[in-house]
Amino acid sequence: MNTFALSKAWFYNFLHETQDIFRFSFPIMFCKVGFMSLGMVDAAMLGELGVNELTGSGVARAIFLPLSVFFLGILFSIDVFSSHALGANRKNDIEKIFFSGMQIAFFLSLIFFVLTLIFSQLIWMLDVNAGIAPYIEEYLFYLSFGTPFLVFNIAIQRFLLAQRVIAPFVWIIILSNILNYYLNKALIFGEYGFKAYGVAGAASATNISRIFVFIACIGVSIHYFLVVDKNMIKMRNLFSFDKKAMLKMFWFGIPSGGQRVFEVALFSLLTLMSTRLSVADAAAHHIVMLVLTFSHNFPLALSSTAALRIGNFIGKNQMGKAKLSGFSTIFWGTVFMALNASVLFFFPEYILTLFTNDQTVIAAGKNIIMLVGFCLILDGLQGCTIGALRGAGDNKFSFYASIIGYYPIALFLGYAFCFWLHLGLTGLWLGLVLGFASVSLLVFSFWTYFKPKLILISTEPWSVNLIAFPT
Repeated sequence: MNTFALSKAWFYNFLHETQDIFRFSFPIMFCKVGFMSLGMVDAAMLGELGVNELTGSGVARAIFLPLSVFFLGILFSIDVFSSHALGANRKNDIEKIFFSGMQIAFFLSLIFFVLTLIFSQLIWMLDVNAGIAPYIEEYLFYLSFGTPFLVFNIAIQRFLLAQRVIAPFVWIIILSNILNYYLNKALIFGEYGFKAYGVAGAASATNISRIFVFIACIGVSIHYFLVVDKNMIKMRNLFSFDKKAMLKMFWFGIPSGGQRVFEVALFSLLTLMSTRLSVADAAAHHIVMLVLTFSHNFPLALSSTAALRIGNFIGKNQMGKAKLSGFSTIFWGTVFMALNASVLFFFPEYILTLFTNDQTVIAAGKNIIMLVGFCLILDGLQGCTIGALRGAGDNKFSFYASIIGYYPIALFLGYAFCFWLHLGLTGLWLGLVLGFASVSLLVFSFWTYFKPKLILISTEPWSVNLIAFPT
């Protein structure tokens, strides 16, 4: 076959894979953005109360996020093992993966709750502005009570997404955001006859919305197991602990959780550094960090799609398709985030005024908007590559790359540029750009040469394609 025919075949496969990626990833993307929008609505409404309330809740989320992404990152092992087992037609393994995942979620939710509660009582140890410290403590304290529901919501979703159950979660997210909006109006401002609770009301509204999502997820699970696939699980096995399976999933998930916590902890440390600058700089940093973390859900959704599709292809022993799926996802994730960055480049003031009308905050935000845009593009590249590696059976290299890129590079250089070279907020974000660039280069180079491998929960013989599953 000549070079032209090979190129034509590759291009055809690329277009076909692109269609499948977006058909599967857009609902996931919508769900992830919907979850993130709960915090965005809190921030937008608290901004109406004042800069201190807005900044205090932002710092509280900066403390909460590293904890949440670590525990939730461990649960990423659920979809990897599920997709590999599904592709390899190991249906007995799928039941084991579900119960082990729920049992891991139970223990993680207890630890998450206790740690969040403890951190909320240690705010006095942080060197933060006295005007925002009470709001940090209050928001984090009330937010801690919704953590168990958050953990179980993600665990259930990750399992069902691997089974191609997506549409119900779109409706759940829409309804939860509507509920959260009206609860915020009632509990923050005291509308509809309620008492105004301010920052505590915002956290409580988020908790109630998460409880609603939890109840809905349970309903979807029951329907799936009783109606769609009646033979998938046997409830009598719910309390049968498979120690080996749990430990295998837990240890596989640790690097994913660690990589994500290194990333978000970096954001949190930069946020804490910004509080040593002016209140306007701190508020501007909080707003653009919200934009970054909000936009991060797009490559995160694509990376989840990559992990699921790549895992399914590997289970079927279709390694060429697995690599093509990874490259396609990385390409479109980077392009998509470049489009998001262009909105910041051309309409910076419009984006900033969604959160505040304070002109000093808007001016500070406009000074760093170009750097934020470059971070978005690099986040698309590194996020999708990390998802592809995870689906292909490796999640350790991205963990090591994050340690190198985020701390010796991003954090150190950000601090040096900001405080030693007196570049202020611009220096913090310049360091972040350089850190993102280094992680992106490392993980993409590794993915180029990495050979996908099968990840199974048990050691029974592997049979391929006894039953055809949808791709």
